[in-house]
Amino acid sequence: CLRAANLIASFKNISVDQTSEQRRIFKLHDVANDHITMLRTAHKNVKWTFENTISPEISCDGYPGALGQVISNLLHNAAVHAFEPTDSGTITISAEIKDDYVTIYVTDNGKGMSEVILARIWQPFFTTKLGSGGSGLGLSICRNIVVGILGGSLIASSAEGQGTCFTLHLPLTA
Repeated sequence: CLRAANLIASFKNISVDQTSEQRRIFKLHDVANDHITMLRTAHKNVKWTFENTISPEISCDGYPGALGQVISNLLHNAAVHAFEPTDSGTITISAEIKDDYVTIYVTDNGKGMSEVILARIWQPFFTTKLGSGGSGLGLSICRNIVVGILGGSLIASSAEGQGTCFTLHLPLTA
């Protein structure tokens, strides 16, 4: 019953943020947690896990709906591409503050990407999962949101067999 209540609360928070598109002060940990809660239900029969290590103290003044869409896309991408359902591993979201910026890391210890794939991930319609539900638009949209709406940057680093790290660098105040 508590699990269902948490899921409903997360869904409500996400719905409000995505439909309002309003700027507000929010806790970064809570936004990430809401999206992890939703994704856990879609990936409940897997061996790998989601982990949120963002400090509950980090507050941002910006657009939690837009940031939540990016976080959700990055976590979902990792869930789809980093592991097979029978693999063990972890998808982690973490953050640190320096000066007036927050750097958010979405990392996994999964399959990783070759240099050839890594070089193309930001291109619209590029996907390694064609025919399996992937449109190839997710990362392109993420980068456009981060740069255009949130005023930050988004980069990726990866190596085959060594996992992937997406790094968002954002102003604490949009």
